[in-house]
Amino acid sequence: MQSTSNLTIKWAFRGKPKNPFFATMGGNVIVRVESQFVLNQISGQVLEQVDSWDLSASSLPAQAYFWLSRRVYSTVESGKDTIEAAKSTASGLTKGDQNFEAYPDPSSDPTKVHEPFQFHNCAATSPISRLFGYPRF
Repeated sequence: MQSTSNLTIKWAFRGKPKNPFFATMGGNVIVRVESQFVLNQISGQVLEQVDSWDLSASSLPAQAYFWLSRRVYSTVESGKDTIEAAKSTASGLTKGDQNFEAYPDPSSDPTKVHEPFQFHNCAATSPISRLFGYPRF
């Protein structure tokens, strides 16, 4: 750990390409990763994560396979997201019974009476109210 809020982890993985052409031509794909984390000092929760990948230990065909397979995967996932967004947009247009009020009542009971705001006696007991002589409620 660099400090109590910054953490750096260096790790690596290796593997053979699934494609037989790249497996025979390129050899192993070796990826060295450096992960940097920014942590919340109180809870330990990760606030930010940055990964950097180093493929310099791999041969050029193995590097090409890695980036090509990554691009193909990203393109397929992007296509899935686009289709899902189009479906949700199309299904959103067909619903005609939506309530577009700013703050609709979730119970949909028009006879429901809202309770007025209740004052609590916290302002009268605070040191500031005693100092300035605010009235008690």
